[in-house]
Amino acid sequence: MHNIISKLLFVLFFSISTYSFAQSTTCDSNLRLLNSDLISMLNKIPAMPPVAQIYRPVKDLYEEAKSAKDKGNYSECVSKTELALKYSKPYGNR
Repeated sequence: MHNIISKLLFVLFFSISTYSFAQSTTCDSNLRLLNSDLISMLNKIPAMPPVAQIYRPVKDLYEEAKSAKDKGNYSECVSKTELALKYSKPYGNR
């Protein structure tokens, strides 16, 4: 019985750590994409002033995502970056 519980705990711990690593990797990747999009948006603002209206909320989400990452809250980082990327993608150079 003790052996089965040990194995179950190991599987549970392994699953959680794998999920956390995946979230961390996705968070980092999304932050890089978002940073690139923000730079592209800044470069486009002089030619397309309406981009400035989108830039500020996207930048705020980027900062919130970075803060969540720093706190180890990778799921929040992923959700914030995915929302921001939805709006920044048309202005990015990708």
